[in-house]
Amino acid sequence: MLKYIGKSATGGEVYKARRDGQVERVAISELRSSQRASNSKPDQDLLDSMRKQGQREPILAYLEDGQVIDGHHRLAAAKLLGWSQVLVKWKQGRTYPPGHPWYDIDFDNKSLQD
Repeated sequence: MLKYIGKSATGGEVYKARRDGQVERVAISELRSSQRASNSKPDQDLLDSMRKQGQREPILAYLEDGQVIDGHHRLAAAKLLGWSQVLVKWKQGRTYPPGHPWYDIDFDNKSLQD
């Protein structure tokens, strides 16, 4: 996956390759949550902790499309705190292509299992 960096001195577009396992600061708008997880609400302890200490653990997301695998509550807390960016650790290996019925199901995220 390539991340748009900006314009070069000559006016060309500059991109940076993202890699599996890489941790970087990412705009919240680049991440997406499944329908079920997008309704996540962080508890007050998490909000207080992130307000005072910042984000201590990166959110895990698929490299291919920015789908959040783990860290839905951290993402929700960041949004409530008005942050525009969060730390993300990228994981390569999206199992299902867009449009597949199971595309938005997070099998890797144990917290979503009933």
